[in-house]
Amino acid sequence: MVAALCFLGFCATTLGYAKWLSYSMQFLMAGINLWGSYRLGQADPADPTERYGSVRRGVFLASIAVLISIALQWPHLDTFQFSGSAQFWLWVRVALVGINTFLVFFLLAHICRRTGNKSLYKHARASLWAVSLAQPGYFMFLLFDFRRFAESAPYIYSAYSYLVQAALFLALILLGRVYEVLQAAAATAQSASSIQAPSL
Repeated sequence: MVAALCFLGFCATTLGYAKWLSYSMQFLMAGINLWGSYRLGQADPADPTERYGSVRRGVFLASIAVLISIALQWPHLDTFQFSGSAQFWLWVRVALVGINTFLVFFLLAHICRRTGNKSLYKHARASLWAVSLAQPGYFMFLLFDFRRFAESAPYIYSAYSYLVQAALFLALILLGRVYEVLQAAAATAQSASSIQAPSL
């Protein structure tokens, strides 16, 4: 579910009928992100002090705000014009996705730290900063006029695309590792409970 959040930072397609498909996919991913953020933001029974209670509530509220911001960017039937209003909502969305991403990966880093696996914790910290800082940059290409740098713009965009793909790859590997750790912990807890159960 968290993986959906990793792709919300990409620019939506705004040309032709593809913008409706793009909008639908963005809205779907925002819905999955809302559910994943809600699950991730549940109170931790193993932490009675609830040190990150405000972060957990912030994750859920940020995911709601992301969903609303995407819902408000309903595609128009006419040719897309990047008006002042569109720029405003784009900046709002960039900020909300960035906040949502940072809080989610902050909680993931906290989970990884509790596992005692130093390699996993370092991986989580690297993903926290890489994904949070890399994704929103795609929107910058819509906000700046690169016509003065027409020759170098494609190379800049390509280089940045590779960096973002590397950050996403790092994050998706982290999610796979976290899933394996949680599965192993659940299996250990289940086997321990079966051993403690009285035999009939």
